[in-house]
Amino acid sequence: MTMQRRVRGAVFVFLAALILLSSLAAVVLYDIDNEAEDVEYHWLPAIRIVAGIGDQVRGLRVDQAIPVMTEGPLEPRSSEEAVSKRGEKRAETIEGLLREFGALPPATVFPADRARVETAVRAFVASASAAPARPESSQGGAGEAAALYAAADKAVTELSALFHEQAYLHANHVDEAVDFAGLLLVLMVLAILAVAIDAGRRFNGQIIRPLDELGRALEGLSRGDRDVRIGFQDRKDEIGDLARACVAFRDSLVSLSIAETAREKAELEREHVAGHDLVTGLPNRATFTSLLGSALDRSGQNASTYVLVMAVDGLRSVAELHGAAVRDEMVREIARRLKVEAPQEVTARLEGGLFGVFTAGSSGSSAGAKRLAGRLLEALDRPIVVGPTTLELRTRIGISTHPADARSASELVRLAELALSRGAEGARTILFEARMDRELRLEAAMEADVKAAVAGEAMVPWFQPVVETATGVIFGVEMLARWPREGGEIVGPGEFIPLVERLGLMNELTLSLMRQAFRSARDWPRDIHLGVNFSASQLKEGTLSPRLLSLLQEEDFDPHRLEVEVTEDALLNYEGAAMNALDTLRRLGASLVIDDFGMGYSSFSQLRNLAFDRLKIDRSFVQGMRGELDGRIVDAMIGLASGLGIDVVAEGVEEEWMARLLIEKGCRFAQGFHFARPMPADRLARLLAGGRTLPAPAD
Repeated sequence: MTMQRRVRGAVFVFLAALILLSSLAAVVLYDIDNEAEDVEYHWLPAIRIVAGIGDQVRGLRVDQAIPVMTEGPLEPRSSEEAVSKRGEKRAETIEGLLREFGALPPATVFPADRARVETAVRAFVASASAAPARPESSQGGAGEAAALYAAADKAVTELSALFHEQAYLHANHVDEAVDFAGLLLVLMVLAILAVAIDAGRRFNGQIIRPLDELGRALEGLSRGDRDVRIGFQDRKDEIGDLARACVAFRDSLVSLSIAETAREKAELEREHVAGHDLVTGLPNRATFTSLLGSALDRSGQNASTYVLVMAVDGLRSVAELHGAAVRDEMVREIARRLKVEAPQEVTARLEGGLFGVFTAGSSGSSAGAKRLAGRLLEALDRPIVVGPTTLELRTRIGISTHPADARSASELVRLAELALSRGAEGARTILFEARMDRELRLEAAMEADVKAAVAGEAMVPWFQPVVETATGVIFGVEMLARWPREGGEIVGPGEFIPLVERLGLMNELTLSLMRQAFRSARDWPRDIHLGVNFSASQLKEGTLSPRLLSLLQEEDFDPHRLEVEVTEDALLNYEGAAMNALDTLRRLGASLVIDDFGMGYSSFSQLRNLAFDRLKIDRSFVQGMRGELDGRIVDAMIGLASGLGIDVVAEGVEEEWMARLLIEKGCRFAQGFHFARPMPADRLARLLAGGRTLPAPAD
């Protein structure tokens, strides 16, 4: 039995005894309370009532016997009148007491005793009231009154004695119960003291003494005494567990030095693992950079050092096709070949398919580094056989030079990697050039400028009119993005739109341009349409339509004036998402236009399902209309659109013959430099203010 179970058992027995004694005491106290209530609420009121009745009866009898009295010599009073008044008052008092007596519970007075008292008392009161005392009364009347009084007094006296006896019995019972409760209290106190004394004795023998001995044993162990005696191991409770734990602790101290040695060894191994690649055992990037820095410090700031970073392409596809085990075996073979070809150089696996080698303390030109790179490429170009699998991988090498390119180890590694990413397509050995870093920094600066420009709405909308081919009347405009830079330079979309898309800012830019265009359109005729291009990535997102709806509401722009232009490729690459977005925009009231028609893969089902309002013929077909094939293609497009009830807009109309030929073919709308070049909002506003017809074809 464990110590915990022993303690629980002792506590249970103690609580059971305590509960039993407490319950018995509660019963006794309950009985005392009931008996006290009986004395207080039953017998004492009964005694008071009977005593009052007796006093009044005796008073009434005394009044009968009092002779005629006077209050003074000058004012005599009639004895008969005074006795009569006192008798009436006492009779009323007796009647009230009898009513209280009648209200006593049956448990207090028996019905027979009740009736006997009430009868005797009322008979005496009646006789006293009928015949007041007179000195001259006959002897017969006095004898009858005395008999009635004697009967009443006897009944009251006997009942009073009975009540006193009952009250005494109950009081005596209460006294006995109190004595018994006191005895129980003494027993409870003695029981608690006995349990406490026994518990203390057991606690000292079973817990304090063993813990004291075990404490002294632990103190000896702390001083290095490995032969200290530890008892109580055979006990089956917590003390036994503690004793056995002390034995285990003593035994563990013996092997502590061995464990410490093993820990130091493991720490060295951990440091090695932290600084080396797990698959190849080569140094990783951090260790490679550290070793390179140490080599630069030893060789001096002017000594030539070359850093070669090799990119082995295709490792991911190897893992996907053949599994990670084959890929790891390939990586180990690559590391082995690098060590064979560059045994004196530091070789490392930087990450994934990137490997590094550096040659320290070299002199002369970069020819030696190029020869080393050639050997490494030749070694890695040989097929690698892993089991039944033969694999060939393509490797490229970027090279940076100390001190010409950089002086710090981390910068040399970065520049060698940069040479890899910036080298000409197809080149396998790429020396770092300063322009590569400049281009990278210019691109980073450009990214920052583009982000700031989009956030600050520095890019603005320009507009190119779409006209009726035959009349030159402006039907609508297409919104185009322009970026005014410092010095008055206007940057076209080809230079920044790809970067905007790569940064994921296309939605923000489009909404910013549309917000500016909507505000400019307030000054235009209400039927001028505004065409806006949406890219495939924008249509794929689900947030464009609700944000556009919110913008239309904020700027109070009529959605029916909006033309949504999308390319065929956008419909092909994201057909489901694009269709849903375009359908939502159509429900807003916008017109749908297929841009650059003929350059993608539109299907008749797309034209039918989305009910496009217009299609724009790509400029390549328009400018080649004099050729027989392109001319027939344009005819077919116009015929197809006419059959579907769709208007046609010819893009890239730059010369007069194109406009004439389009009129002949029945193309209703056109757009191009022949009619108008893209222009800022203020110039378009002035143009529209002067009339809807363009003044003359633009050169």
